[in-house]
Amino acid sequence: MQTLRFLPWIRRSYANLHVNRFVSNTTKPNKEIIEQVRPTSEESITARKDRPRLEEEGLEYEYKDELDVLRRKERLTVDSTNTQYMTIVFNGEFDRDILTYPELLTKTESTQMNTLCERLKKFTDSIDRNKIERDNHIDKDIYKEMCKLKLHGLIIPEEFNGLSLNSQLSVRMFEELAVSPTITTQLLAHTEYGVRSLLVYGTDEQQRYYLPEMSIGNMIATACITEAKSGSDIRNIETTATVSDTDPSTYIINGKKMWVTNGLNANVFLVYCKTKERHTSDDYDDRFSFFLVHRDMPGVTISPPISTLGLRGLGLTHIEFKDVKVNAVHHLIGQLGEGLNILRNLHGYVRTTLSG
Repeated sequence: MQTLRFLPWIRRSYANLHVNRFVSNTTKPNKEIIEQVRPTSEESITARKDRPRLEEEGLEYEYKDELDVLRRKERLTVDSTNTQYMTIVFNGEFDRDILTYPELLTKTESTQMNTLCERLKKFTDSIDRNKIERDNHIDKDIYKEMCKLKLHGLIIPEEFNGLSLNSQLSVRMFEELAVSPTITTQLLAHTEYGVRSLLVYGTDEQQRYYLPEMSIGNMIATACITEAKSGSDIRNIETTATVSDTDPSTYIINGKKMWVTNGLNANVFLVYCKTKERHTSDDYDDRFSFFLVHRDMPGVTISPPISTLGLRGLGLTHIEFKDVKVNAVHHLIGQLGEGLNILRNLHGYVRTTLSG
């Protein structure tokens, strides 16, 4: 009972902590707060800079790097459009408008889904999952059947010979495939990393070249992200893509990627690299970029498949890139230095599909 007496105080303190952090990180402070702490006399920025801090009406006013940083000690009314989600929930001001719901399928889409599910169920019923586990290998006949069903082109538009399924239908297909976790994981890497990166960030030329071949399974894609010293820490990678001294449009990739899903069978790798961008004449910033690397490019070395306890037959490998030359015009995905944002967005698509 004694502990319960302190709960309201703990709640207010925790809320103030988050609100103070929110206000201090806001580049455009609330005008009402500014008026409360604005000096009565006209003062220049230089004059205010000399005065390190002014406390007034429960507020702290301080000058830092020519930006006014305001912190309010009292609890503020939280603006749901600018505040962190958990702060809103904690203060009991949840906004239902942020919720989204899938749209109902049309009659045509529903018929298409039922037809595809029936065909897919016949395919999954024919898969001998125990054999895959025993042999640590997927037979070529299974891949041929997947190509006939265009499973590699689930989200590829019809103009590129794909099925052009929306997210809802695509998730439904993966649900049917989930009876074989190995095949599902391989197809997920191909669809949500390789194909999705081209659909969202690829140029028209890249889409015309890769997507028709990917839709029928002639090109199988996968992602090369994880390294020995960087798993979830995607900023700590050591694989580099350095611009060539002789050709500014050519980048040279060096590094080693670990635990590459379906690296045994894939022939197009989406490689996450560290690139250096010129900031000034003598200063460079470390950024991250994605390049498409083909299996048959000189300098690409693929290890034998790694035996695992589960998900056997996944074709898990390590891949080493040694002086692999790629052209920025044809092989760069998105903009140079945009790789971190691309990776975050691709992870979002993967999680959406897995959660289905």
